[in-house]
Amino acid sequence: MGRIVGPSNGERTEQPALRRETEALLEAMDGWPLGIVVTDTELDEPGPRIVYANAAFSEMVGLPVASIMGRSPRFLQGPATSRTELDRLRLALRERTRFVGETINYRADGTPFVMQWTVSPVFDATGELVSYFALQRDVTVERRLRSIADAKSMSESLGMVLAGARHELANPLGAARAGLELLRRERDPAHQRELVDLVDAELHRLEQFLDKLRTFNALEVASPEPVDVRAFLEDFVAKVGFSVRAQGVDIRLSIGPQVHEIAADPRALFQVLVNLVNNALGAHASQPEADEKEIVVSAERLDQGATVIDVVDNGPGIEPEDLLRVFDPFFTTKPTGTGLGLSIVQKMAADMGARVSARSERRTPTSRGRTSFRLQFPPPRSREA
Repeated sequence: MGRIVGPSNGERTEQPALRRETEALLEAMDGWPLGIVVTDTELDEPGPRIVYANAAFSEMVGLPVASIMGRSPRFLQGPATSRTELDRLRLALRERTRFVGETINYRADGTPFVMQWTVSPVFDATGELVSYFALQRDVTVERRLRSIADAKSMSESLGMVLAGARHELANPLGAARAGLELLRRERDPAHQRELVDLVDAELHRLEQFLDKLRTFNALEVASPEPVDVRAFLEDFVAKVGFSVRAQGVDIRLSIGPQVHEIAADPRALFQVLVNLVNNALGAHASQPEADEKEIVVSAERLDQGATVIDVVDNGPGIEPEDLLRVFDPFFTTKPTGTGLGLSIVQKMAADMGARVSARSERRTPTSRGRTSFRLQFPPPRSREA
């Protein structure tokens, strides 16, 4: 059973009747499915100290109750814990008001999870603050499903994802099966080779689709860290530049003088930029006759302190009605596209606390097209607890 530890020697001073009520309350709280923590009122480190924790909280963080007592809830924090939420929490505690928040925390074994918690001040009969009472809930699975839903109702989005996946899987499988059936009856070696190539191409298409699905879920929880934008983008363009130019497209980099660091997961950011560059290459491929094909990767710092990274191409542009759907899973205007690349971009950007947006101007007989995908990262925050 969880227990309350007193501020000095852990002994309780209640009268017998009050002690029985307290024991009954503790027993009831210990059986609650939500994590419950009570701390003292000392906000400066090493406080606040935990004076009570129930079994659900113990199970959630992966530590026995005895190992939790006396520690600060700060032990749950890690690289991806939201500084914004912690700042909000500290302000609410100092103002002695109720707080409701959500962030990524870490279990004792280092596993990240999404925790939703409510903290309320507790006052005695004289109005003196005596403790803080916190209800905590692991909402990792719920948030994972919400990210898949992508701002739509859960049933609609899951239905769309499953229908899209079924369609994308059925097409190459159907073509491969038809090719194999023809291959069984074909006696001409030249035609046999053509059919083998057809089946191989459809299986490769299927493999690409499954790889996209794996990438979609590869970074379920991002781990932001300080990233030097200039060094990162220089390295990125150097790595992808050769393959981009091999396709007849120039790629160049432009970085503003005020750009420094952002908080991002380097793996996720690299994948996001790869997807955006591949999307731009696909746009250029749709107009092979065009000349001076170009992709520009740029970064600048906005007046309010946010940092933006843009991937811009001078391809044909996107129709206005299509621009509204470019981030929808399985929506694509390309004959061989899976419709997952930009969905992955949106998901990974959100996991890093960034926002992604798109703008486009269609190519006309007298002007070039222009499509820009922008990643906006919030201003860096103080690392103070």
